[in-house]
Amino acid sequence: MCQDGHAWSSRPSEPRGSYYFIDARAWTWYGQGDGPGVTRSFFACDLAGLPPTATILRVVLGLYQDKRVANTNKNAQHSTLSGSNALVVQRIISPWSEQDISWNTQPTTTDSNQVIVQASTNPIQDYQIDVTPLLKDALDHNDMSLGLALKLLHEQPYRAVAFSSNDNTDPDSHPRLVITYETSEDARQSVELHHEAADPDRQSVDLPVDDDREPVNDDKPTDHRREPMLEWAPKTGQ
Repeated sequence: MCQDGHAWSSRPSEPRGSYYFIDARAWTWYGQGDGPGVTRSFFACDLAGLPPTATILRVVLGLYQDKRVANTNKNAQHSTLSGSNALVVQRIISPWSEQDISWNTQPTTTDSNQVIVQASTNPIQDYQIDVTPLLKDALDHNDMSLGLALKLLHEQPYRAVAFSSNDNTDPDSHPRLVITYETSEDARQSVELHHEAADPDRQSVDLPVDDDREPVNDDKPTDHRREPMLEWAPKTGQ
């Protein structure tokens, strides 16, 4: 089972565990009386089922847009209106709950081994992010179920990344965590964690990157239902 939550600086005490977006956004909401603000999102899965002898090989965070909504609603799209919407994924190091998450109660994070994801290249774009260093750190610190936080690298209006949350009505667009590991018996296994049943046939297409990190290339065939897809991983040794 996984949980996600949302925090909005313009309404700092408002619980936002039930929200249809996982987004990181810096925007203004003058039209509804909220003025400028920032949003951040949080995602965690219960990893207690991993074998105690498991050695993590690779962990990928999948974030998806509901194309039924994103094709017509700009709030469900990524934005680089004022500049780069590069995303930061950080490890959460304090407990939190989907039921009472808010800006005032958002959990503490650490920038150790944080993953910086390049700016989107399309307003409608799914992400596959290699977060292996963060989950290995979580294992080392015995906080495997606290999860990950998503923030803009530059929290300046008008920039946004937006994906579906577990509250979206399309379960195929829910976020998911895919963990590949091996045990002491040298048996390599992969487990996919998410809130609802996933599409086992989901594929992706790689896009070029523009700084000192490397794209993941698993030589998967293109699935035009999910095109384009940003796949992202730290360079070996980073």
